[in-house]
Amino acid sequence: MKNLFNNLTRRYQTLVIFVMVSVLCFTLFLLKNFLNALYETSTQNVTQAKYLLTEVQRTISINSSTSKLAKIKRTSSLSSIANKQANIHNVVIDRVEEDNDGNTILSINEVKFTHFYAWLDSLEKEEGVRVIKTSIRRNQLSTGKKDLTIRAQLVLSSN
Repeated sequence: MKNLFNNLTRRYQTLVIFVMVSVLCFTLFLLKNFLNALYETSTQNVTQAKYLLTEVQRTISINSSTSKLAKIKRTSSLSSIANKQANIHNVVIDRVEEDNDGNTILSINEVKFTHFYAWLDSLEKEEGVRVIKTSIRRNQLSTGKKDLTIRAQLVLSSN
């Protein structure tokens, strides 16, 4: 390789060196752009992770304070609380049972999933009621219904 380079004229030697330096500079430029893109992506991911962490921490603090207040205020039974919130969110509870541990077992045969989720969310956030166990199954869709309906069985606790 050295002999081949030495056999070239001075002008071609300069041209080869110039091309090699140009290729090296272009490669470094592409590498810099690639690394900058990776840095930007990782910075966005870190920022998003920090935001999610603060949101989770905020939600946890709100939920714990709401749960404590709800437990202090609560004078009624779990079934009446569940029924009150169910009426607000268009959820029809078909069967209510109490178990030996003071938990309430609820059966719901047909409810829109969005209403069911909003009801569970309000039970937890507003009333401090936790769902210990749940079984949710999708109902077969009828030919006139647009929304997904489910049936559910839940075990609620106030602890």
